[in-house]
Amino acid sequence: MMKMNGEILGLGSLIMDISIQCDRLPKPGETVYTLASYNVNPGGKGGNQAVAAARSGGRVRLIGRITEDDYGKKLLCAYEKENIVTESLIRDDSSSTGVCFVWVDSTGTNECLCSLGVNAKVTPADIMAFEPFFEEGTIVMTTLEYEPEILELVTKTAKEKGCFVVVDPSSKDYSKLTEDIAKRIDVLKPNEVETEILTGVRVETLEDAKRAVAILRERGISIPIVSLGERGAVYGYEGEIYEVEGIKVKAVDTTAAGDTFIGSLCAKLSKGEDIHSAVSYANRAAAYCVTRPGAQSSIPFEKSVL
Repeated sequence: MMKMNGEILGLGSLIMDISIQCDRLPKPGETVYTLASYNVNPGGKGGNQAVAAARSGGRVRLIGRITEDDYGKKLLCAYEKENIVTESLIRDDSSSTGVCFVWVDSTGTNECLCSLGVNAKVTPADIMAFEPFFEEGTIVMTTLEYEPEILELVTKTAKEKGCFVVVDPSSKDYSKLTEDIAKRIDVLKPNEVETEILTGVRVETLEDAKRAVAILRERGISIPIVSLGERGAVYGYEGEIYEVEGIKVKAVDTTAAGDTFIGSLCAKLSKGEDIHSAVSYANRAAAYCVTRPGAQSSIPFEKSVL
């Protein structure tokens, strides 16, 4: 792996989560009542991953767009408390802050409906303005939430500048992961659902996960990591496939578990740790995350994981 310079550049949704717990998730057309109060907390994949990286010792700079409405101001305040650099975020009051409605049942399983809001306003010109932050050895942490031309430009710029590219394949349109973009990705971390969409392999066993990892490697991904929740993770590196054993915990809320995994992984890689120790740490951090409710409120600090 390349030598990292200690910097992490984050591009992903910055959203306010509106979450509520219920005994079970509603069926289509059904109304379910709960005595639980709803909570409004910072979330979004980009925000969650940045916070996870910062809490595990990473130096993080966010790029993208944000509003200065009430939710936007709260998001900025939350990031600044984590020592995340926000000065590169373009202030844009032409739209509203994105929101995500989260339902969490008694097993900790969640369903989410997100409105990207101002996050969808990011343009190719924005990415070119951010180009000075794409430096050799920087980890670029992003998602598939943006339009294809944004993903094309981000990954191309990152590789031309000698960056290490980590992608969360969360998207409503997985066709964005084109052959060219896939070949520029160093780490891709899908969960079981995303893995099936991307590879056609239904992940029910570790052997299924290994087959999926092999397919992703054939598509050009250098280090595919399939996260399996309580069953751990399977990943490919330098011609071999490795397993990380799951950690048994009582899940309260799985929101942000995947983001915690990615952010924690990037933090450790940015500090020069090898992929094996970084994946092991990220697996522990994600397990800790699901034992507490909420998104960023559940993301652990390094001292808790160690």
